[in-house]
Amino acid sequence: MVDTGSLAGAKQIFHKVGLRRLMPFFTTASVLALILSLAFASSAQKSTDAEKSDLLIELQNVLIESDDFGKRAEAARALGQLGSGKAVKPLLRSLSDSSDEVREQAILALGQLRSRAAVSRIIVVFRSSEAPRLRSAAAFALGLIGDRRAVKALVAELNSSDEASRKNIIVALGLLGDPRAVTPLLSIPHDEEHKGCAPIAIALGQIKRGVPSDKLFDWLNGPEGDICPNAAIALVLVGGKRQVSPLIQVLKSENAISRQSAAFALGTLKDKRAVLPLIVLLNDVDLKVRLATISALKLIRDKRAVEPLENVVRSDIDTNARERASEAIKVILATGNEAELNSHLPISDLPLS
Repeated sequence: MVDTGSLAGAKQIFHKVGLRRLMPFFTTASVLALILSLAFASSAQKSTDAEKSDLLIELQNVLIESDDFGKRAEAARALGQLGSGKAVKPLLRSLSDSSDEVREQAILALGQLRSRAAVSRIIVVFRSSEAPRLRSAAAFALGLIGDRRAVKALVAELNSSDEASRKNIIVALGLLGDPRAVTPLLSIPHDEEHKGCAPIAIALGQIKRGVPSDKLFDWLNGPEGDICPNAAIALVLVGGKRQVSPLIQVLKSENAISRQSAAFALGTLKDKRAVLPLIVLLNDVDLKVRLATISALKLIRDKRAVEPLENVVRSDIDTNARERASEAIKVILATGNEAELNSHLPISDLPLS
């Protein structure tokens, strides 16, 4: 039985383990059920091995024998949370369940258990299923498991899958970290507003090896109407501080989106070489560039920026810019933990809309 006192602990596990990544697959009701099952699993971990074994058997019986597909799905989910390799066999059997919901939860549970024994079966589901929810779950699970046998199958479906599945394929390829995925990822057409490019940039950043920085700079500093601001994320992840000097050059771009994205990246890298070039952008004609620059200087925390920021507080025509500059000055002049509390760069400073 789950006591209400364990819910807080369950929620902590929910965030600490990283299960929020599974959120796209769940409805609000099923998220609550997941938290409850987490509490159940957390409680079980504190119990004796015998009690945990009894719980495992009980969940397996529900998964195999229940006529209620909802209960079977919850049992599959709870088995994934329980973290026992003994759950793999019944979960593999559930990949043939008559209910797509049960199959989906079994796939995700196998992914959570990092079961390499399940890779071949999940690849079969991924390739053969016509249900987007199953293909999407299979892609994500393959990424969680981390077995590079899945790379070829995932790459083959990059351009032929539905949007939800394609997003999870990209996420999975990033998790797998295999350089064979670099060229296919770079070849994916960008949407007109570049809102769907973030997963590509993050995946390339996770892979790192074999990702050409010059191609990312082409995305960042390309012709008008074809600039991908998400390239800033990839450049930070792939090259780190090696990208500082080239990004400083992008600050001089004629395109505001390029300047804004470069300021975002330089702030994230926290390299003091960027301070003076960023100070120049405090007078940029584009408000979004100025806001990104203020945030970057706040994150770098170099006192050379204080006086220029004070000028912003006195003279910028935008209230938001003045307020941000005032806050940045406080952070730069602060020390220790007080400064750390403010050391984050708003993702809103990346031009994604």
